[in-house]
Amino acid sequence: MKNDVRLGDSGARAWAGSRGWKWLGSLAAGLMCAAASAGTTDLSYPPATSSGHDFNHSPVGQTFTAMASNVRGGIYLADETSFTEWLATVYPGQIAPGSFPYAVAPSVTVNLRLLEGEGVGGAVLYSDTRTLAAPFSGFVEADFGAAGVALGVGNKYTLLLTDVSSQAYPDGVTGWVVPAVHDTAGQPVLDQNGNVVGYVSYGAYYGGLPILQGTLYTNDAGIGDNAFEVIDNAPPVPVQTVSGTNAVITAYVARNPGFIVINGGLNLLDHLWTTDLNAGNTVFEGGLVNWYQTGLLVDYTGIVIPDGVLLTSLTVKSAPQPLVASVANLPAGTVGVAYGSPLVVSIAGGVAPYQIAVGGLPAGLGYDGVTVAGTPTAAGTSALSVVVTDALGVAVSVGTAITINPSPVSTYTKSDEGKGTITAVGPGYLMVRSKKLVWDGRTAITVNTPNGALHVIDAYVKAGQKVQWKGLRDPATNTVLTSRLEVN
Repeated sequence: MKNDVRLGDSGARAWAGSRGWKWLGSLAAGLMCAAASAGTTDLSYPPATSSGHDFNHSPVGQTFTAMASNVRGGIYLADETSFTEWLATVYPGQIAPGSFPYAVAPSVTVNLRLLEGEGVGGAVLYSDTRTLAAPFSGFVEADFGAAGVALGVGNKYTLLLTDVSSQAYPDGVTGWVVPAVHDTAGQPVLDQNGNVVGYVSYGAYYGGLPILQGTLYTNDAGIGDNAFEVIDNAPPVPVQTVSGTNAVITAYVARNPGFIVINGGLNLLDHLWTTDLNAGNTVFEGGLVNWYQTGLLVDYTGIVIPDGVLLTSLTVKSAPQPLVASVANLPAGTVGVAYGSPLVVSIAGGVAPYQIAVGGLPAGLGYDGVTVAGTPTAAGTSALSVVVTDALGVAVSVGTAITINPSPVSTYTKSDEGKGTITAVGPGYLMVRSKKLVWDGRTAITVNTPNGALHVIDAYVKAGQKVQWKGLRDPATNTVLTSRLEVN
């Protein structure tokens, strides 16, 4: 094989040895990189450049390092008509479809083998023969796992594709090609004036070497690697990501790789490995320069591994100040009178967010997280316990009290019940002729509507509706404080 490759006009062909052509597009179009693997245990290198090898160079093959045990794989093969049609899309205006100057064999019969080790001398692990008809462009592959062939991960193997057609080809050319792939700079490429205009890779896949005419090539310009793939049959294992905020460092190991234990380390995912941390994904706040101190707080992201979590980012924060809280006094209430007052709690230190719980409230009152509200039913002074808990589970308790005063001396002394027609509706009262009906938090209210019963006097209640009541009347004002009130 020649050790230099010269480019003439765009789309020129460079002689590559006996009865073989390497197709090379203009360097202005650039040398395309091999496609990325489909998965971490897959090797996927489809055609990526205008370089290829006529199949009369057979056997053609590729060695590789196994990344998985249960695999399928093969070598890429195309008839030259299909190949030049593809090249015309990659290098428009430089390579014309159908520009291959020789006849294309209508079909080829090929043998695909998988050999142990590098080169063609290893034990045959798999072999089959098949006939391919033009047009054809794709991987000639087999499922080795399904055939009972298990590869040793990390071991070398060789894919080998051989023309076994036993037919004579015009000009000794099959018209079929094994494309190549390229990656980084390697052998210099010269223009017609001898100037270096680019580089052809020595090999796109560094885990193995290309094979041409049964020979293992280690450093041949223009070959790159033959297009091939070895795909793991096992479904990919999804990556599980985790994150945490304000986790407390309870232990650490500073060696490299080191790890951080958070929140006591009771869970495997509380072990954070620092192997992949660097200046770009690690932040220290408050003048800190490392995490070698228990009690510090960390925010983190990572991926789950068998030994815990491999960190992908880490923010280290100072240990929080002690949690302290105080509560403002609550105003007094009155039995039977609706009550509502915000509970004002002042908090310092700890780690937000905080939770607040209140115990010891008088009968009839409750706490909704903001306000103490309800209608007290018994007089007296109650001692309250206000418990504040921060995001780390640290809790402090502070006390306060609330006084509920008795109801004032009632002027409602006469029993009264009846029914009638509402003659007027006012704020907090109904009129039935000259009698005024009022209510408080103890009144059982029922307002019957077509959609069901309500238990509040609202805009639905109007003059002309029927009402029944029971309660105590103030003779001086003819006002009834109702214990039961029903509107129909």
